[in-house]
Amino acid sequence: MSSPAPRSLGYFEQRDVLGAVDFLRTGPLPYPQLGRPRHIGGWGISMGAATLLLAAARETAIEAVVSDCAYAEILSILEREIPKVGYLPAIFTPAILLAARAIYGIDFSAVRPMDVVAHIAPRLIYFVHGDADHYVPASHMDVLAKAASAGPASRVQTWLVPGADHAQSYRVQGDMYVCRLVTFYTAALGLDPGVVSTSRRAA
Repeated sequence: MSSPAPRSLGYFEQRDVLGAVDFLRTGPLPYPQLGRPRHIGGWGISMGAATLLLAAARETAIEAVVSDCAYAEILSILEREIPKVGYLPAIFTPAILLAARAIYGIDFSAVRPMDVVAHIAPRLIYFVHGDADHYVPASHMDVLAKAASAGPASRVQTWLVPGADHAQSYRVQGDMYVCRLVTFYTAALGLDPGVVSTSRRAA
């Protein structure tokens, strides 16, 4: 478990994802009878999705990625939101960002999944985004999908969910959301559809 630290919106959190992958591959087995995982896939929402994209670009053991309402870069969102939550004029935002870098070592300008997502290819990526997202506009998915498609042998899927606000695609689509993700992972990880269907019924 990571030590308590300020939220860095993916800058440091990607290390947690990489650490989790290392644990799955080499750490003590919590259930020795199950052995090591044969496949590792990732699913993240919002900051978790952006963090997962950053980590997957560095770690090929993550074989498939579902990114739900990730941001392509965080600065534009911070520049919009900091004045709202801090009750300060926008002119102070650059100073606040500089202070975060000086005090905590967080470089928010480096939190740009759009710059690295092409490195995930040829592994599959499924971008999901609500078309009513007020916090991370759906245009971020377009940017990410275009950037990811620039990778060699890229395999990118997208789903723009009608009527879904930020991080609400599952709430809006329910069973359809689960079905689409199960179908994606079954194909991306080369799983046996019969085994997956049995597991879903058992759950």
